[in-house]
Amino acid sequence: MALGSTCSVMSPRSGLSCLMAMIGMLVSCVGAAAHAAPRHIDADVAAALERGEAPRVIVELTDDDSVLMSSTVQRRRDTMKAAVIAALPADRISVRRRYRTMPLLALTLKHADALRALRSDHRIAAVYMDKQRKAIGAQALPLIGQPAAVSAGYQGAGTAVAVLDTGVDYTLAPFGACTAVGVPAGTCRVVAAYEAAVEDNARDADGHGSKVAMTALAVAPQSSIVAIDVFEPEGAFDSDVIEGMDWAISQRATYNIVALNLSLGDTQQNASACTLTPYVAAVRRARNAGLVVVIAAGNDSHTAGVAEPACVANAVAVGATYDANVGQRAFGSCTDSTTAADKVTCYSNSGEPLDLFAPGSVLTLSGNTLDGTSFAAPMVAGAVAVLKQRFPLDTPEQIESRLKLSGPAVTDTRNGLQRPRLALGAALAGAGTESNDAFAAARVLGGASATDSGSNTLASSEAGEPAHDGIAATRSLWWVWTAPASGMLTLDTNGSNFDTMLALYTGSALSSLALLASDDDSGTGAQSQLETVVTAGTTYRIAVDGFNGTTGNIVLNLALDERAEQNIVFPSPGDVWLDQGSLALEALASSGLAVSYASITPATCSVSGSIATLLAAGTCSLTASQAGNGDWFAAASVTLGFTIKPARGSQTITFPIPPPFAVDAGPVPLAASASSGLAVSYLSLTPTVCATAGSQASLLATGTCTVQASQPGNDVWLAAIPVSVSFAVTAAAATGPSDGDVPLPGWALASLAAALAGSVWRRGR
Repeated sequence: MALGSTCSVMSPRSGLSCLMAMIGMLVSCVGAAAHAAPRHIDADVAAALERGEAPRVIVELTDDDSVLMSSTVQRRRDTMKAAVIAALPADRISVRRRYRTMPLLALTLKHADALRALRSDHRIAAVYMDKQRKAIGAQALPLIGQPAAVSAGYQGAGTAVAVLDTGVDYTLAPFGACTAVGVPAGTCRVVAAYEAAVEDNARDADGHGSKVAMTALAVAPQSSIVAIDVFEPEGAFDSDVIEGMDWAISQRATYNIVALNLSLGDTQQNASACTLTPYVAAVRRARNAGLVVVIAAGNDSHTAGVAEPACVANAVAVGATYDANVGQRAFGSCTDSTTAADKVTCYSNSGEPLDLFAPGSVLTLSGNTLDGTSFAAPMVAGAVAVLKQRFPLDTPEQIESRLKLSGPAVTDTRNGLQRPRLALGAALAGAGTESNDAFAAARVLGGASATDSGSNTLASSEAGEPAHDGIAATRSLWWVWTAPASGMLTLDTNGSNFDTMLALYTGSALSSLALLASDDDSGTGAQSQLETVVTAGTTYRIAVDGFNGTTGNIVLNLALDERAEQNIVFPSPGDVWLDQGSLALEALASSGLAVSYASITPATCSVSGSIATLLAAGTCSLTASQAGNGDWFAAASVTLGFTIKPARGSQTITFPIPPPFAVDAGPVPLAASASSGLAVSYLSLTPTVCATAGSQASLLATGTCTVQASQPGNDVWLAAIPVSVSFAVTAAAATGPSDGDVPLPGWALASLAAALAGSVWRRGR
């Protein structure tokens, strides 16, 4: 079906099938676009085809990094391999290896068409030439502390080392004089054998593999050997070596294989980690399966690099040292005029990818005198077996760390490179493990500033240990610190080389810890940082762990700022109207320092100094802050919001002036009114002459009565300007004999006179 074609709907089922087909094609197109071509193809492959040769190649497929394949992953990978092979011209290739656990195929390309097909297949990550490797051809045991391991009861019992080499002659006495593989049971140390290369009908056609296996057993006498023959007479092809690794991974549980030893390589000098090689995927798969991959560094006297595959990251690359002063030693390519324990041999490759040194020269085992990094490597592989007996739950990373952290530093005088030398006894005793792994052994920090470092690679968690920053503890280190003063504490792990978690507690036991603060990634990169207020004399517990079990080198930084804390109180101004124009702000800092203000809503209000200017009706939001000084921390800013109501209208008061009244006239009505229509209130300003109650004035004495009328306003009206009026309060009228008539007050007589005058006036008209 072309991508642009349409599906005719014949039935729900056929329509769904058509839709799924289109989706599948879209996914395929997306995949093809994402992986348009392999990321690497060895130039030697095309060159060999141009010469008319049929090169052996290793094809790496695009794949995820599954630790170990579930059945689903395995089926998917097998399906991909089958599809890749089916897409190649059948008469142009031959399939040599499919591999069990690795995203690799070993092919022979018979025509350039096959390479062109691989080059255009988006499922192909790389195409490597299938190169041929060569075998890299007693004071040592006491030097590395092996007798102490034996005395402690650790000899590698229950473990196995897979030796990928020329085979192993299991009939030799050091292997228990076996009559067959694993026979007799219990004493035969060779428990399995596998032919990864072309069958040569010999247990060990060269003898190199047997000597390598003997060396591993010398270090781990109770371990077992899994013999994997990867060599043909001319050397070992990469595809066969990787087949041996693949088989060992698939059999790791059957024999409890804990290490792979590869005393083989090329003569190249690789100054940095090799990336364009099929061994990257092979070593990664082995390590993910729990196997430590130990590889000899090579015997070419290189001082700026090591051989391949020792150069691959995650492999343990091993160089050779002497185990004692054995006088002058001459080799084919170099001579050591003097020798001594821990002197690097003149033939040992050395460079940045090197991980470890081990004794590898003038080793005497079962009548054989051995020289070469080929025999330094199985020293380390045997040590891995012993360590796995002692620490069965350790990951390859942890085992490698025990090897590296426990041995003395050895300097290669040829290039100044310094690497640890194998020290099995110290590794078993826990040398290199941080002393502050346990809560009870927390390392003490002192003062207002401190920096400490360590590694959590070999750390552990304890029963009852809390989850740090919400993640279960796995490999934590502990510190303890007592605050010399109160202030703000800053803790961070900046400078660490992995993703850390950080937590701060109070309490004297794991079971009673109280969390104060924690953090995952607030520091630099994936590092942690927290700040919190601490109190003088209080003891604090600090935990640093790796996020979800990650490990590495820890740097812990502590700094105490002894300034005092301050806070701001910002009272609300209450009801505010636009017509007020401005208002004074009254925030106070507990330090007594001046507070500064800023408007968050400049459209409705602005600030200058401590005065807010009201610009429009709406919400006015202001912040009050105090920056602190040498004695005080900056205060946390406080935000205050309030409503500015619309401007109110103006109103006036009209207050008629009452005429004079005699003091005995009784209550005088007051008739002021506000233009807003709101009720007016009254107040006597001459309380000795008159008093007000409601809208009346009571006359108390002769004189002038002054009354003030006011109106306070509301949400709509401003307060009116008060208006005052005055009127006379006269003496009471004189009284004569009573004739029964009630005398009229003067104001009433005046009103009557006015009425009579009006009547006369109207009649006159």
